[in-house]
Amino acid sequence: MGSAKPYYISPAFAFVAYPNRDSTPFRQWYGIPEAETVVRGTLRYQGFPEFIGALVKLGWLDQTEKKWLKDGITWRQITQVLLGINVQDELTETFLVERIKDKVQFPNESEAERIISGLRWIGTFSSEPAQLRAGTLLDTLCARLEILMKYDAGERDLVMLQHKFVVEWADGTKVSKWKSFDVMRF
Repeated sequence: MGSAKPYYISPAFAFVAYPNRDSTPFRQWYGIPEAETVVRGTLRYQGFPEFIGALVKLGWLDQTEKKWLKDGITWRQITQVLLGINVQDELTETFLVERIKDKVQFPNESEAERIISGLRWIGTFSSEPAQLRAGTLLDTLCARLEILMKYDAGERDLVMLQHKFVVEWADGTKVSKWKSFDVMRF
C-alpha cells in the first residue's frame, strides 16, 4: 500500500490504486501469456493506505497471541500498551495522541488529525472494555470493526472494478484499452 497513487475513474470517487501481490498468474487467466508485465491492483478511497499504515505502526494488525489481552482490558489500556505506557497510569487522551504522533510520524498535522479522528471513531481511546477475539490485536480490532461497520437492513455494499490493458508494441508505441468501470451493488 506504500506505493498507492491517485487513480481517476470518475469525478464521483477519489481513489488510490496499488498493486496486489504476485500478479503473474493472471497472464494465463486473461489469455495473454506473452505479456512481460502484469499488474493487478486494488482501488481504495484516498487516505485508506495511510490509515492502515498507522494501524500497522501502532501494532493493531499484529496476529500473534498476546497473553496480556485479558477480559476486562479497555481499548485505552490496549492503546497504552501499544505505546509502551503502563496500563495503570491514568492518562489524558491528549497525552496519548501526542505519543501516537511521535510513533507514527505523520507527514503533517492535517493527516494526523484525520487518522486520529478515525482512531477515536474506532474507540481506541475509550474506557469501554474491548471485545477480545482469539487473543490477538488484529482479531480484536476486526471484532470491533464488525460492530461499527455492519450494514443495517436495506443498506448495500459497492464494488468498483476497472479492467485496463496497456499494450506496448515492438516499435515502442503504446495503446490503452479498457473496459469502463463496473459498479456492483450487493
